Amino acid sequence: MRAAFETCRARIGAGCLHSLTVAWSYLLFLVGLAFNAIDWVVAVAGDPDINRQIATLFGDDPKLLGRIVMVIAAVTLLARLRSIILSKA
Repeated sequence: MRAAFETCRARIGAGCLHSLTVAWSYLLFLVGLAFNAIDWVVAVAGDPDINRQIATLFGDDPKLLGRIVMVIAAVTLLARLRSIILSKA
């Protein structure tokens, strides 16, 4: 069991280039995707009250919030990749 955990951790670390900043940008991107999928989730749930509750919680346009979070994730990722590339040069 421990070996499987270590293997999984090593794969995740390699995918994130062993950088917590890259992992954070991936997480932000997934949160942004979730905000952009809110309409789909509401349609699947079939409860129109959910849409009102989400609008109350996150503002009138949660998709805009999702896009902003995705832009922040992209800028964070690009900045970190730039510093990784410059440190290897």
